[in-house]
Amino acid sequence: MRMKVDALTLATLGRFIAAGVVDPLELTEEQKRDVAFAQNPDKHKQGNYNWRRMSEEDYANYLERKNKSEIVMTRVKDLRREQSVTQRELAAEIGIKLHTYSGYELLRNAMPEGLIGPLAQALGVTVEELLKEE
Repeated sequence: MRMKVDALTLATLGRFIAAGVVDPLELTEEQKRDVAFAQNPDKHKQGNYNWRRMSEEDYANYLERKNKSEIVMTRVKDLRREQSVTQRELAAEIGIKLHTYSGYELLRNAMPEGLIGPLAQALGVTVEELLKEE
């Protein structure tokens, strides 16, 4: 059973590593990431994902997808309101649950890229129009 360690203990461990008291080679990858997080939590906590389980490439891809999703869903929200379409109606038209759609529109979750086409079609616009930044 893994013992829970508070942030202060992890930060202290980080200082011990820096001072050469603890050999970082003896730590597991998870322990190293926990120490890095304790030393600088803002650097590692930038979204609703489990950063400890992602490679740097996966993290970069995640951020790119999240940013694209934010651009698209902001535009979709505006278009949906202009056309007086409810979230429920739009979610049903593209074949997803209201709760899921609402999470995308509120920017809680990154929308899968495969939904851009169906959203554009449902709103009567092109994919390019959804992807453009205003």
